[in-house]
Amino acid sequence: MKKIYCQACKQYYEIEDHLSAASYTCMKCQGPLVDAQANTPLGTPTPDPTSPSALPGGGTPNAHTSPKSRLAYCILGILFGGLGIHNFYSGHSKRGLIKLLLTVLLCWTLVVPLGVFIWALIDICTVNADSEGRPFDSKFGCLGIGAILLVIALAMTVPMATLAGMLLPALAQAREKARQINCANNLKQIGLAYLLYSDANNGMPPPNMDLLIPYVGTDKVLHCPSVPPEDTRPAYHMVIYPLSPDKMTRPWTAPIIIERLGNHKKNLNICYADGHVEAKFVQADNYQELLPYFTDLENAVQAALADQLQQWDESPEW
Repeated sequence: MKKIYCQACKQYYEIEDHLSAASYTCMKCQGPLVDAQANTPLGTPTPDPTSPSALPGGGTPNAHTSPKSRLAYCILGILFGGLGIHNFYSGHSKRGLIKLLLTVLLCWTLVVPLGVFIWALIDICTVNADSEGRPFDSKFGCLGIGAILLVIALAMTVPMATLAGMLLPALAQAREKARQINCANNLKQIGLAYLLYSDANNGMPPPNMDLLIPYVGTDKVLHCPSVPPEDTRPAYHMVIYPLSPDKMTRPWTAPIIIERLGNHKKNLNICYADGHVEAKFVQADNYQELLPYFTDLENAVQAALADQLQQWDESPEW
């Protein structure tokens, strides 16, 4: 048996006489080993052949243990980083167990799994050795690992883009639905102000909509949320009848506030003389085409409404 020596960490090993020290690396620092006879410092005690530093079988345990693949570590971190699989692969079991528990127990928060995934990405960038200090095998190099990760990212982009293409129209539709509801609420307030003004003025309807602002408190209700701010045209128009709403025999059929065509796609919010608001599905290119959508009208109401619709078609602001 002969002794070999690590000059970096001052560690001794023993191997068979016919073996070469250059065939082994230090179990602690992975540094090269040399023959100890020519490199042993004066006064250094001779190591005990039975000590743990002696290598059973004539070699180092590290010499027979292959290093972990950095490529596999990175791929596991990208695909299963939230579950800590890459940590279990590298031997960092405690760290992997923490990630696994956080993801499983707090997945409903969405924030915690995202944080765990970011933690996994940090591991990929900073961890270069397994739990015993052995460096990863990087035979693919940084460019090879980057190319594989790029392929994985592109593969994940396709389903994400498809999902986004499915969700965006649904989100836009939901947003427009919310605007229609807000618009109907505006008409409800304007219609109630119309009735209050008529009651306060012996049944006479207001000649213009600006007189209703004191009853609603703000002019914001006069603007449809679906209309761009730069569009200064009136969003709603008021129908003036020759008789007050309380004199009508069927006030629930007579529209008093009608929003402008085009505010919403094929939907039109209308407030009636009894105060209720409806959203009608209409297909009309002008206001006179709306008349068939209002049925069971009194003769005087129908004549006044037809005259108003014609005036709106002829008005440049509408």
